[in-house]
Amino acid sequence: MSDFDSDWMNLYYRTFFQVKDQTGNLIRFTALTADQYPFLKQKQFAIITAFNPMNRVVPRDENQKMNEKLAVDLIRGGYVFYPTVGELDGHAEGSFTIENISQAQAVEIGVKYRQHSILYNDAEGVRFVRCCRA
Repeated sequence: MSDFDSDWMNLYYRTFFQVKDQTGNLIRFTALTADQYPFLKQKQFAIITAFNPMNRVVPRDENQKMNEKLAVDLIRGGYVFYPTVGELDGHAEGSFTIENISQAQAVEIGVKYRQHSILYNDAEGVRFVRCCRA
C-alpha cells in the first residue's frame, strides 16, 4: 500500500464496492469490511471503471461512453462480468465486477482506461493495485 498517497488511501478504504455472493445477491463492502464476508476469500475478481481517468472529473456523458467501451472490451475478451457501483459520500461511479480475472489482466485493463488504480481480490484478500501514475 505504500505505493499510494495517504489521502487517496483514505478515500479508497471508505469507498463501497459490490460483488455477488454465492447465491447471486449483490453484497456491498469496503476494503475495511471485506473480512466480514468469508466467501470473498474464495473469489477472484477485479472491480474496474472507466469513469474519471486519472482521477480527473469528466462530464457524465463522457464517463458513460468510456464505460460502454470498457463493457465492449470485456465482452470481446470473454470475461464474466456484471455492472456494479463504487460509492463514497454520495458520489457514485459505474463500475464492472469481473470474475476470475488475473491481477495482471485487470491492471492491463486499468492502464488502457487510464485508471489510477483498481480493486482486486483473491485468496490473499482485497487490495488496491496501482495502474497509472497521476
